[in-house]
Amino acid sequence: MGLFDNVVVGGLVLGTIGGLSWLAIDRLIENNKSKKAIQERQEQLAEAERQRKAQQEAEKRRKSEERYWQEREEILRRSEQERRRQAAYETELLRKLRQEQAERDRRMYILEQERLRKIKLEEQRRTFPCCFSQDFSHNDFCSIVNTVSRRMRKRLDVLTINGARVQCRIYSQSGISYWDFELDFNDYGEVSGNYWWIKRCPHHESVIPESFAKQIQEEIENQIGKKR
Repeated sequence: MGLFDNVVVGGLVLGTIGGLSWLAIDRLIENNKSKKAIQERQEQLAEAERQRKAQQEAEKRRKSEERYWQEREEILRRSEQERRRQAAYETELLRKLRQEQAERDRRMYILEQERLRKIKLEEQRRTFPCCFSQDFSHNDFCSIVNTVSRRMRKRLDVLTINGARVQCRIYSQSGISYWDFELDFNDYGEVSGNYWWIKRCPHHESVIPESFAKQIQEEIENQIGKKR
């Protein structure tokens, strides 16, 4: 038996017992119908609210997933950009390293060629026998060497003069230590003032050997220039 039937039966019973009129029964039925309609409306509204919330949740999930994929795509895009940038940087770095290495190799080749050229020239120079002339004799050369050595204030001794080669010994200020060096004034068979180091003084801080060689060079150039 349904709700309506219960209401009708109940109304009849109440009408019979309490003397209720049929109008009261109709009103009771109408009230029950209104309550039922209100309840159904409330259920409809509640269902609509549930659907609305479900749609909102679905929309949130959709937007969240969309943001996730957008962010993931952006991360991948940036990662690809960074990979390409790093690859370009490494390529450019490798190119510069190869270029620098090629430049170093080129300079080393030039230096080596220059070294070999100097060695060859030195060998050629040494093959020329030194020939003194009447304008500038070997005695003139020896006189210049001895004169310059005396200016060194006992810090330098001339050991030997062999042709245009001069072997010397330089002493420390205390006179305890000494070092030897040797100069060659043979300029491709003549004496012009140019000189070459055959043996350098191991005591590189001393300026005496270089000063000695420069003074001999100046004296030779002056004497040759006067006789020309």
